[in-house]
Amino acid sequence: MVRGHLDLETLISSTGSALARAPVTGQWEAALTGVAEAVGGWGCHLNSMSKRRGVTASFSGGIPCDLISKFVRQGGADPEINRRAAAIYAAQAMQVCSENDFTSEDEWRTDPFYSEFLSKADAPFSVFGKLFENHDESAAVTVLRSAKQGHATWRQKSLLSHMLPQILSALKMQELLDRNAVSLAVKTLELVNAAAFICDSSLKIASLTMNAEAEIRNAAYLGTRNDRLRLKDYFSQDDLASAVVKATGVAQARACANLAVLRKDRRYVRTLSVAPYSGDEGRFYRPKAILILHEDERPVMRAEGKPEPGSLTQAEREIGRLLLIGQTTREIADIRQVSTSTVQTQIKAMGSKLSARHRAELLIALQKHLGAKTSAV
Repeated sequence: MVRGHLDLETLISSTGSALARAPVTGQWEAALTGVAEAVGGWGCHLNSMSKRRGVTASFSGGIPCDLISKFVRQGGADPEINRRAAAIYAAQAMQVCSENDFTSEDEWRTDPFYSEFLSKADAPFSVFGKLFENHDESAAVTVLRSAKQGHATWRQKSLLSHMLPQILSALKMQELLDRNAVSLAVKTLELVNAAAFICDSSLKIASLTMNAEAEIRNAAYLGTRNDRLRLKDYFSQDDLASAVVKATGVAQARACANLAVLRKDRRYVRTLSVAPYSGDEGRFYRPKAILILHEDERPVMRAEGKPEPGSLTQAEREIGRLLLIGQTTREIADIRQVSTSTVQTQIKAMGSKLSARHRAELLIALQKHLGAKTSAV
């Protein structure tokens, strides 16, 4: 008995050390794989789920990414579809459960989600611990078990229960680092006088710049409701919602470029540019998008229909703003969904218009050319 007790303490200590390092090193996959092995499973999923918005954040260890994406697509976070999700929503914070705690063997094996997804994924059994609940969102850690591994034993449940405080502590540290990263991104956007928002998939604002706050106070084209960004124009709202969902896919969407037109007249066009916030695997609440609000003055045309020297097209202004926040040519091409050669040609044209001989001069010229106009947005 003493030997088993010491082994249990050693196991909890070693797994706890890996979890404590994970927020700093980004090695969540290794830490969660260690949790799965300690509890006798083959994979571990740490996620946050909402009944309205599905899976809002996740880390995993030992589970293929395509399996997690399939879980999301098939409604794994919906309590009406997945009994395991329903049990997580119903559980108390820091409570550990498995299937035999909330359903009978016969009911579980005849459940459609079990037969169509969990059984085929060789994850018919699990043991999970609920970490916390915030409004309609619940965070939990789930250890998946194969048909051969069967139901979790009392000892395995007890082991996960002992690990929950360590997992929660690591997650809180990760959330703090995430908030600091968002704050740093906003400060960078402040340097170029951008009116910018960082939002999640539901348009809930995580942070915003001072110019963006001024736009909300102005309330001419946009505002907020329940901390979510709302545009005055319903059609633009639909366009924006679609763009943000595309940029914040749970499988971490590829860079995309979308514009929601807020106002358009003879001289000005006001738009919101949308792009994924970050593909950094070290973040828990990764799915976010940066929304940059800007008002472009249409190029003044000569009598023969050619733009005046020094006037940039809307596309060139977009590229200029991305250059000013440190995006590379490759990253700009991904965001705008064009080739790098197209971006290089547009940068060269901008340099010619602004009489810039090299990239450093171009950045200085762009700051002067776009900075004053952007600050007036």
